[in-house]
Amino acid sequence: MALPTVSIFGNINKIELKYLPNGKALCSYKIECSEKNAKGEWDNLYIDGVSFDKSAEFIQNYFKDGDACIATGKLIPEVYENKEGKKIYTIKLKFPEIGFAPKSKNSSP
Repeated sequence: MALPTVSIFGNINKIELKYLPNGKALCSYKIECSEKNAKGEWDNLYIDGVSFDKSAEFIQNYFKDGDACIATGKLIPEVYENKEGKKIYTIKLKFPEIGFAPKSKNSSP
């Protein structure tokens, strides 16, 4: 069974670029997707993302926190234990292609 490929529209945040000992670039970030629910309250979903090499450097060079983006990649479930021994389940977007999203007419320059 193949991993699902998804496209996500949201705002990129917490961009962090670092270089691995082998010299390859690694960029981690979060993509925030929000919508109003039936009560008029905001529901937020945060997807962790990770990119490598040229894609990692592209994100660092051309995006800043809060920029709208469209990301397409594979969703990978991960499980780890926190300091208290509780299992934490997360979903990461890996091997994504990230591009610019159109800006709304109401956004500031």
